[in-house]
Amino acid sequence: MKDFLNNEININDEVIYLKLLQTGSSSKRKIMFKGRVLGFKGKKVKIERLYTNEWEIKKQEIDEIFPKDIVILKR
Repeated sequence: MKDFLNNEININDEVIYLKLLQTGSSSKRKIMFKGRVLGFKGKKVKIERLYTNEWEIKKQEIDEIFPKDIVILKR
């Protein structure tokens, strides 16, 4: 699969991705997260969310994201 910039996505790549989240009672927005690619499921990429601050909750969250919403960080 290829990301937004047409780079090949590989397992263990660190990425920035957009996920649609509810931000109010009737509003949704695409929010940016940092993550690591775990694998592929159909047309989506499985990504483990990485937290950048020590004070954030460390619960493992796995998101399934379309490749067009992913950009690979520098390798």
